[in-house]
Amino acid sequence: METPTQPKDSSIYTPFSVTARLANGLVASNDYTPELSSILEYFWLEQRGLLQSCPNPETAINADIPIAKHVIGRDWQWAISAPIYTYTEHTETRRRHWDADFDYPINWGKRSQKIQTDAGKFKSFRKPIFVRLTDCITWYAVGDLEATKALLSECRLIGANRNTGYGRVLQWSVKVIAEDWSLVREGQLMAPTPCAVYSDLGIDLAGSVMHWNRRAPRWDKTQADLCVMPNLVKRHV
Repeated sequence: METPTQPKDSSIYTPFSVTARLANGLVASNDYTPELSSILEYFWLEQRGLLQSCPNPETAINADIPIAKHVIGRDWQWAISAPIYTYTEHTETRRRHWDADFDYPINWGKRSQKIQTDAGKFKSFRKPIFVRLTDCITWYAVGDLEATKALLSECRLIGANRNTGYGRVLQWSVKVIAEDWSLVREGQLMAPTPCAVYSDLGIDLAGSVMHWNRRAPRWDKTQADLCVMPNLVKRHV
């Protein structure tokens, strides 16, 4: 486990809010993404030419983003809240066509070498996309405000299905605030927190409980903790 230490320039860290103003809908699979830490980690690695297409736990590189670390028990997590927004859900569909360039070469096995587009794996199908319509998303964090601005200035799309234009960011707004709201705000949980230490925060259990990976690499499920989740995203019915 990585030692929870702060960077040498942590003296310039300050609480701030980050708001992404969106041009269109956002595609997200849950109420806890997109994670601002993941966005910052991606562009931190990209700037240094360290992005990996297929990393594994042995080769994954930990990004040293300009954000403070909350020490939680014997572990740590980035001082960034979960996303906060209100949305209306809209369902769209996309037709998925068989792509010869993507699926080639085909393992025919003992089958006849014939493409059947009216049945089987080569048949086109309609895929539903659940779009969350919102004009902005906000996070709270503690860190180097200017360095965070610089990383976000390169980000133009957030969320899933970015290749089809969803989650287009019109503007990033990063502003200093008076208090640290990255973990708790006025008795409300603001970020996923391990159940083992949740009671230490002195707030009532309000959100759901699920396994959640609080740090990169997010796909490494061996790092997931059973966490109490915040309740910050609201849906208009």
